[in-house]
Amino acid sequence: AAFCLPLAAQGPTPGAFVGSVTDSATGQPVAGARVTFTNRDTGIQATTYTDRGGLFTYTTLPPGDYDVIVSMS
Repeated sequence: AAFCLPLAAQGPTPGAFVGSVTDSATGQPVAGARVTFTNRDTGIQATTYTDRGGLFTYTTLPPGDYDVIVSMS
């Protein structure tokens, strides 16, 4: 299962995305989900994974508009 969410990082310095992934049916956190950020202008991608509590953080994204895809295999 995967979903895509458009987000924007603002300002001249790198930005951070912080969030959580939960199962839509149970509300439980999803550990080990892959979270991929794709810059809409450059196509450059960055990837991180959720922790045991379903939380993720990515702290070095340059400013821009991003698509975020969360997937679990």
